[in-house]
Amino acid sequence: MNKNTYKNFDILIERHGSSYRARVLDSPSGQGATRIFQLPFTDEQLEILLLKIGRRRGMRGAPPSSNAAAIEFGGSLYSAVFQEQVQAHLLMSLQSTEEEQSGLRIRIRLSGCPELADLPWEYLYDPERRRFICLSTRTPMVRFLELPDPSRVLSVTGPLRMLVVISNPNEPDFDELDVEREWTNLEEALSGVVESGYVEIDRLEPPTLSRLDAQLRHRDYHILHFIGHGRFSPQVGYGELLFEDDNHRGLPIGAAQLAALLHDHGSLRLAILNACEGARTGHVDPLAGVAQTLVQQRIPAVVAMQFEISDRAAIAFSKVFYEMLAVGDPIDTCIAHARRAIYAIPNPVEWATPVLYLRAADGQVFDVSSTPTRIPDVPPRKAPSAESLWRATVSTEKRSSMVWATIINVALTSESHIIVARWGWSDSLEVDGRILKKSMNDLNGDHTFVLTDAGRRLAAELTLTSKRMRYIVQSLVIDGQILSWSDKEA
Repeated sequence: MNKNTYKNFDILIERHGSSYRARVLDSPSGQGATRIFQLPFTDEQLEILLLKIGRRRGMRGAPPSSNAAAIEFGGSLYSAVFQEQVQAHLLMSLQSTEEEQSGLRIRIRLSGCPELADLPWEYLYDPERRRFICLSTRTPMVRFLELPDPSRVLSVTGPLRMLVVISNPNEPDFDELDVEREWTNLEEALSGVVESGYVEIDRLEPPTLSRLDAQLRHRDYHILHFIGHGRFSPQVGYGELLFEDDNHRGLPIGAAQLAALLHDHGSLRLAILNACEGARTGHVDPLAGVAQTLVQQRIPAVVAMQFEISDRAAIAFSKVFYEMLAVGDPIDTCIAHARRAIYAIPNPVEWATPVLYLRAADGQVFDVSSTPTRIPDVPPRKAPSAESLWRATVSTEKRSSMVWATIINVALTSESHIIVARWGWSDSLEVDGRILKKSMNDLNGDHTFVLTDAGRRLAAELTLTSKRMRYIVQSLVIDGQILSWSDKEA
């Protein structure tokens, strides 16, 4: 298949009396094919099937018999919709794109019957060919929303910037999240693209709506990644995400309220929602769900998890998804490959958990015009030995009312280096003027980097802790040698 080349297969699902009608709006084999169908299961049967498929918090893997349930559900839904003329158009389109060595993007439109938007269409299964449709990278599936104002591709030079919101309010009605585990999992998944300079991550701290607004004014971001609780309110018919207030209590933020806050930030092109019920919709307004509303309010693409997702699956998904996104691949291509990464764990059902809502016609939301230079690998760390003759001087400098800098002057045999740990609006660690790390949270812990001396590259490890609005140097080890230092407090 030609890299990232897809033709569209547009299928509209709409009401037809007491039944439904599937209509092919566009495809490589033509348009106009229709199919009248009814759902192949009752509400009770559907609920039982979804309970078998979906994870619930606390599960370590897929529930028993979930693969069989996914095949049963996906096969029944496929057999109801993709028959007669509609199936003929699909098969002819697949054959046409295969001959052209391209792929076929399945774009499902559900605006005419929002009550079907809760169905996990990603499990569509062709019983005759014995395969899930969107598990193949040749046939990615998206929930497509065609809106009056077209989405534009954003040109990005340098790294993609991601703002991560991990919300864990003190609310008795919600399970407590392991916030640091969630953050560690995301850092692990993105370590390769971060260390290579393709992606920069900031963590919103505290995870309040006012801080989000302030941070978006302070810096342009391309991706918003939310981890926390979400819910659909049947009383009012819209979705909500649970942020924190200033007292660490839960603050429900409606989809429309969040969308209004994000609307004017043109650089924001993608939102990832890893929240319980974050992809759910109401039965009245097809854009009532959080994901759909964000797409309606200018964000070109939203990925929402339609079931609880395990740590291992989330890490596998994020790693492949962001690696491909960072080098400019279309988002549906990234999703398709990330699904396969989950399936290869092996995990028979969670690959369908991510749902892609899209308004970008060709799946392209970023134009990454330049590739960052890969940061050299740090030499292997040596075990600390006797105290070195090298010396360092540590001082602190107050640069504003809310910004302190810890400055480390390192004197080696023939060269000197300056390391700056900055505490303030956005914490950062700089080595000889180069930003090594930025964080909206803190820089506590170990940091590894490379220093030079007399033509040699030396592995360095710095350990920091924060105290009273500044960073304290706990240890500095260079080439296995423990450095001593003198403090010069400003």
